[in-house]
Amino acid sequence: MLEVENGTDHIPSGKSVWDIGTRKEPKSKAASDDKTRMEEDTYTDLSATTFVSVTPHVWTGKDEWAKQKGEEEK
Repeated sequence: MLEVENGTDHIPSGKSVWDIGTRKEPKSKAASDDKTRMEEDTYTDLSATTFVSVTPHVWTGKDEWAKQKGEEEK
């Protein structure tokens, strides 16, 4: 968990939670982490927190996935 007053291009302003994975399928790792966070995280105000998934792999379709997740959580 991170809280930053002034974010950068790579770090969002405000509160964020970070999950790091090295699976070759970053979409499945991010989906698993997101599901776990939504079901089990009782200490974080998720509506005011950015979820950040970090991977060393190229993730084709990451922008579409993020957009869909953002729309689902509204």
